[in-house]
Amino acid sequence: MEKQHSFIFLPDISGFTEFVSHTEVEHSKHIIAELLELLIDNEELGLTLAEIEGDALFYYKTENVPSPQELMNQVEKMYVKFHSHLKLYETQRICKCGACRTATNLTLKFIAHAGPLDFIQIKDQRKPYGKEVITAHRLMKNTITIDDYLLLSEGVYNQWTGSITSPLPVQNSQSEYDLGIVQYQFFELTSLQEKAKLPASEIITKPDIPPLATSEIFIDKDPSEVFEVITNFQYRLDWNKGLNDIEYDKKQINRVGSKHRCIINGKAIDFETIHNADNDGILAYSERTTDIPFLKPFITSFQVENQDGKSKVSVSGIAENRSFLTRLLSPLFRKKMKAQLEKTLVALKTFVEVDYSIT
Repeated sequence: MEKQHSFIFLPDISGFTEFVSHTEVEHSKHIIAELLELLIDNEELGLTLAEIEGDALFYYKTENVPSPQELMNQVEKMYVKFHSHLKLYETQRICKCGACRTATNLTLKFIAHAGPLDFIQIKDQRKPYGKEVITAHRLMKNTITIDDYLLLSEGVYNQWTGSITSPLPVQNSQSEYDLGIVQYQFFELTSLQEKAKLPASEIITKPDIPPLATSEIFIDKDPSEVFEVITNFQYRLDWNKGLNDIEYDKKQINRVGSKHRCIINGKAIDFETIHNADNDGILAYSERTTDIPFLKPFITSFQVENQDGKSKVSVSGIAENRSFLTRLLSPLFRKKMKAQLEKTLVALKTFVEVDYSIT
């Protein structure tokens, strides 16, 4: 079969260091998955996704190489969306693990290459194959010293008539590989971060209202571990014994604005994460629901702090609606609610001290 002149496009994420704890490894995978999905959702050149290669995407398009302006527009859109999403980890993250804390340090580069492309058929999968695929992957390892850039191989810019007009800094360079010396141009993208905006949201802050009931307990574990168990939905059924089930997006790390659904006695109750704080080592976290009659909106608020080498954990139930009916009924709820909160904390203590391990 005759080779088809094709365009190859590789967005590549980097910047995570090696993490050792189970939580950090799991969360780094979640973060990369979120970002790769975001890049895929914002592809608009009509490219074919051939592979997801770890932290990178391998796209190709036969016959038509995108114009300079089309390519620059695509790169800018992906890059700005990428850094806008990272702002969520800067402003709305809940988790304190190394992966979540350093997510804002992630970088994004793009490799664009063109040339005659072979294909290989493996069962029902048709995959790009041959020298140009190898060249594109070699170009991911180059001598460029900056982190965020668009690299255009000679194979790409030779297809264009005229030069690229862009306000971005551009340099000419080359790298030597086993295939020989490859010429390329690269554009530094860092200035585009100025266009990154925090995604619009309707975040509700925790109100300063006295709780209906409060309970506290001491847990013989580090506060960061206790906080991880409280805020990570995958552990919720292990310690919140009042739940029949919990539904949430398993590909997303809990952050301000995240939603989950608890099934309690067969009834679905929807919650939203509304508050997170770390004030001088005191970790705070709150969820809100409007699905509890007479007590809506209702907030469950946790606080974790180090005290004498242990974690002092407190939980409060807060009713935002201070109507006459709520005030009339609240004395009837207080005792029952306090007993339920105490039961929840005992189960939390048992799980964290006996069954849970962060490594």
